[in-house]
Amino acid sequence: PIAPHFGLPGDKRAERLALGLAPHRPTVLVMGGNYGLGPMEDVVSSLRRLPVAPQVIAVCGSNRRLLGKMHRRFADDRSVRVMGQIRTIHRLMDAADLLISKSGGLTTAESLAKGLPMIIIQPIPGQEERNADHLLRYGAAERADTLEDLTRLAQQLLSNRQRLDRLREN
Repeated sequence: PIAPHFGLPGDKRAERLALGLAPHRPTVLVMGGNYGLGPMEDVVSSLRRLPVAPQVIAVCGSNRRLLGKMHRRFADDRSVRVMGQIRTIHRLMDAADLLISKSGGLTTAESLAKGLPMIIIQPIPGQEERNADHLLRYGAAERADTLEDLTRLAQQLLSNRQRLDRLREN
């Protein structure tokens, strides 16, 4: 159900440079689906305080209110890129080491095809819960039910390449 380019290998370094990001720093992609759902502002703020100091790409989808708020909040932070609705998610996934998102069907399928490890936050009851359960059962993702869980997991994964690679392989 995904576009063919999600199955193609990408160039992490080139995509980071194209975004104006440092090629060797850990990079996290944060998405809230097309509607920019979830605590994206809090997630990005928490990630920026981690000892591993990741770069963050935040995609707000069609949520213009969130987009404006995020642009204002992170305007002076050179390690954060805030975007609205875009058609090049595959390139952002290539740039990232880790995805933080809900477990919607397309996002899940795209991240699996790209081999992008995922931390699931706030899945919507029903299909997204079932997607989350499936990914967790097969060791292809982690789940964070609180902001504290999320920051702890992100720090652990970004500072432990073997654990991150194991999620990617699964």
